[in-house]
Amino acid sequence: MGETVLIDHRAKQAIRNIQNVRAHRTTLRGQIMHQIRLVHRMPNWAYNNMTVESDGSETGDEQLRCFVNVAITEDDNLTFSGHLPMPKELDIGSAPFAGIKDDESLLEALAKIENPETPEHVKASLLKQIKMYQNKKELGYASWYDWSCAKWGTKWDASDCLISHYNGGINITFNTAWDLPRGWLSHIIDLPECSHLRI
Repeated sequence: MGETVLIDHRAKQAIRNIQNVRAHRTTLRGQIMHQIRLVHRMPNWAYNNMTVESDGSETGDEQLRCFVNVAITEDDNLTFSGHLPMPKELDIGSAPFAGIKDDESLLEALAKIENPETPEHVKASLLKQIKMYQNKKELGYASWYDWSCAKWGTKWDASDCLISHYNGGINITFNTAWDLPRGWLSHIIDLPECSHLRI
C-alpha cells in the first residue's frame, strides 16, 4: 500500500478501524457504508479515508482502471461529479433567499423587474430567484446547494485529496463539508460498473 500522510491520532485510529473492517468485510451494504470513517478536524469539515480495490478478477482490474479514470481528475483529486454529475442549470453561483414559491410570486417578481424604479441589484436577485423557481419545477432542486446535499450528501466536491495507488487498489483521503458523501457512495456502490470493486 502506498504511503499515507496522517493528520493526527484520530486519523490514525480511523485508518486502523477501516483496516479492521476490511479484514472482516462482507457484502452487506451497511457494513460497506461504514468503511468511510469520519474524523472531525474542524466543526464543519469531515475527514474521509476510502479504499477502492479490485476483487482480483480481470473484470475487477478493468473496473478499477475505469473508476480511476472517471473519479480522479487530471490533477489527482477525487471528484463526485465524475460518477454523479450535477445538472449545469443548477450552477447559479451564490443562491439568494428563494422568495418565489408559486406562480403568483413569480408574476410579482416579473412586475418588479419591469419597473424602471427597481434597483439593478434587486433585479439581479429576482432574476436568480426566477431561475431557482424554474429549476425547482423542472429538476426538483432550486440550486447547486440543494442538489449536492441531496445527491452527494455534502455541499461541495471533495477537497484536500491524497491518493495512493497500490497493487490492486487505491487509497483516497479527502475532506468534505459537514458530512460524509453518503449519497455519492451509495450511488457508486450500486453501479454495475463497480460490481467487481470492494469499496
